[in-house]
Amino acid sequence: MRLRMVWMMLFGFTWALGGCGAGGGQTLTSTPSGGRPSPTLTLTVDHASLLRGESAVLTWSCTHATSVTACNFGATTVSGMRTVAPAATTDYTLAVYGDGGTATAHVTVTVATVAVNLATPLPLVGVGKTVQLAATVVGAVSTTVTWRVVEPGGGSVSATGLYTAPATRGAYHVEAASTADPSVTASALVAVVAVTTTTNATDGATLVWVPTGPFQMGSPASVGYPQESPARVVTQDGFWIGQYEVTVAQYQAFCTATHRTLPAAPAWGWDDTTHPMVNVSWDDAAAYAVWVGGALPTEAQWEKAARGTDGRNYPWGGRATAADITNGWDPSCCANLSNSAPLPMSGMQDGPWPVGTFVQGVSPYGAWDMAGNVWEWCRDWYAPGYDPTATTNPTGPTTGSYRVLHGGSWNDIAVSCRCAFRYFLAPTDAGNYAGFRYVIAAPGPMANHSVLPGKRTFPRARE
Repeated sequence: MRLRMVWMMLFGFTWALGGCGAGGGQTLTSTPSGGRPSPTLTLTVDHASLLRGESAVLTWSCTHATSVTACNFGATTVSGMRTVAPAATTDYTLAVYGDGGTATAHVTVTVATVAVNLATPLPLVGVGKTVQLAATVVGAVSTTVTWRVVEPGGGSVSATGLYTAPATRGAYHVEAASTADPSVTASALVAVVAVTTTTNATDGATLVWVPTGPFQMGSPASVGYPQESPARVVTQDGFWIGQYEVTVAQYQAFCTATHRTLPAAPAWGWDDTTHPMVNVSWDDAAAYAVWVGGALPTEAQWEKAARGTDGRNYPWGGRATAADITNGWDPSCCANLSNSAPLPMSGMQDGPWPVGTFVQGVSPYGAWDMAGNVWEWCRDWYAPGYDPTATTNPTGPTTGSYRVLHGGSWNDIAVSCRCAFRYFLAPTDAGNYAGFRYVIAAPGPMANHSVLPGKRTFPRARE
């Protein structure tokens, strides 16, 4: 009995050891043994930052691994290479298994954000005319775009961005979409107007033609402020006027050419040279106008260029009444106190906006920013009211203490941005709210039939 017990204990224990060895082998599949080396894994990418549409190569290699247990880029072997072209930033992960356990590695490939930018300001285009639009794409290998006109009847645009205007005036949205990602688009308004333009060779400025004819100047006594009256019909000879206010870049070139001192910079500086020039006195503005072969506009010239012949309240429309002096006001049509600020503020433009930003605010003759942005110096001396007998090319008083400004500024409210509103300063005054544009009383676009309208270039003014 004792011998049998010894035999059973001996051989039973030996059998148990054998069973434990087999079961332990299965267990060791997921629990590494100290005597077996753990897998090592290396995963690399040749380009960690990509443009949309660009590809990268993932390379991986292992030691002591027998199989892939997890992968999000299609790898099935424990070593290899694979080309990937992610549409967005992606984290690539690989996990492998070996007798010694598991190993995991990952790399992140960053993909740039695609954006479409339209060249601004978008050009004005005459009814039925064509104009070449331009768009740039960033963040993608493909820099091409597809074009479309959003509004039915708003004209057409070719695959290369050649826009053909309709036969009716208006503002129409043109949209460009990235071919790399059609969901990424940019749109802007194209103003279709009956406008003739020319270029001044001295400063490169575009000028628009305001034809000879009558218009309503001023405001009736019952509607506007006393200094705006009397309202009367004035006949004004034709003239060219700046399509935009004189910019920082243009005035800097003037100072360089004439050795004039550049005024002190405003709080927002001179870095953005597409801003309208500010901190200029009447004397500074008049000197620039002479340099380019022109003059500051008279009040009559300025007001006709701003409001056309229908007596509108703002360049884009409206008609003032005694009950509603700001009829037609639309703060989205110009730079004004509702969308601008003297110092950096969240969601607000610092001071004036780059010229040509507000296509909805273009005047009937194609002049931009004649409401808001900056007050504009006029040639006239100020008097509290108009001479009712001056109805043909009026030039205002012959003397005075103050010069007139029109148009309102980035720091003004609706009533000050009306076409008929008059402001005045001493000729030596200057501020970060006052700028200018100029006129040239040159022959009209049809004076020389060998020169096509819109292609005329004035000779360089003498320096």
